[in-house]
Amino acid sequence: MTRRLSAAAALLLAAALLVALALALPHPAAAQPEERARHSPCTGIYTGAARGVFWCSVVAQHDAGSGLTTFRVDTDGDIQLDGDALEVVPGTLLLAGPPKVGLVRSGDAPVKAAWSTLRTGVPPTEADYAAARGAAKVSPDQGEVTLDLARIEAGPKGGEVQAYTVHGTFSARLPPLPGGRGVGEVRITVRF
Repeated sequence: MTRRLSAAAALLLAAALLVALALALPHPAAAQPEERARHSPCTGIYTGAARGVFWCSVVAQHDAGSGLTTFRVDTDGDIQLDGDALEVVPGTLLLAGPPKVGLVRSGDAPVKAAWSTLRTGVPPTEADYAAARGAAKVSPDQGEVTLDLARIEAGPKGGEVQAYTVHGTFSARLPPLPGGRGVGEVRITVRF
């Protein structure tokens, strides 16, 4: 004996199945940040007195004219997945000579300047936490910036400037700036 469902009952059953399926499947919007973090070529975190996550890009280039290599981590797109900072400037290093595989710290001789800042306060505060060596506006030197290059690949060259694709880690220890509102320290870690 076969029974026929009425059109309304069939529609109700189909809607219930769609709702159950929608609840069982992961939501693409909710999973997107975690997937982006897993597959991003450059992801950074900051921990300590302020916590959060940011996406980034890396610029590495050597200027044969000046003899300096610029290594810079820039925030990319949405600065934070989650976090306390209003602004993150992950860091820049100016190094004497071409880039080399290995570890360099902001206090090492080849480092001409290094800085990293994080702002949690409202304007006109420029930064609450900073690490700097030889940088304008921050004196005396404070904190520490570290760059550990695991792989370097030469990229396009434009005149005297040679670009590089680099892989490794960048980190900074940022104490609060004197006279600022920061308390404790912030550590920034970037993998690229």
